[in-house]
Amino acid sequence: MKHLLSAFYRFEVDDGGRAAAGFTGPAKDCSTRAISIALDLPYRQIHRELTELQRCSIFDPPNADTWQSAEDGITVNIHELQDYLAHYGVVTIRLRGLTRLTTVLAKMNLLAEEPYIIAQPTDHMVAVKDGAIRDDYFNKKSFQRYQRRCRNLYVPEVSAPVIKKRLECHDIF
Repeated sequence: MKHLLSAFYRFEVDDGGRAAAGFTGPAKDCSTRAISIALDLPYRQIHRELTELQRCSIFDPPNADTWQSAEDGITVNIHELQDYLAHYGVVTIRLRGLTRLTTVLAKMNLLAEEPYIIAQPTDHMVAVKDGAIRDDYFNKKSFQRYQRRCRNLYVPEVSAPVIKKRLECHDIF
């Protein structure tokens, strides 16, 4: 299965600047990495902003007793995340049904045509940029992430009408 994804999609290991910002060890920071990669913004800036967003959120993180920062995972209301991303000119496209990220990318040929996409398969967030899926590592578990239902795509506001139209043609939107 590992080769299936790499045969159809280019994959690049990218930590979004996490190591360069001085962060080490395991983290649940996929949203920080994906946003940093897609928007070409410093990891530390996005980390700080998402940490503040979580602190002000109406939702407590699942590990509220030990939660300290965005590295411990982000659990915010979808509207809070949409408002945060709108500040950067990013809009949300909700997908319907049981659409897999790999299916969306294949049917839409979005890897090659869009400047960036932030995709949100269940329990994960990943950047798609410069024709490649960019994530912190690639193995069997990460391949399975991309096979999960993709709930949302976050795209540049200027690209949204075209992407929505193409999704409608494929009965995904």
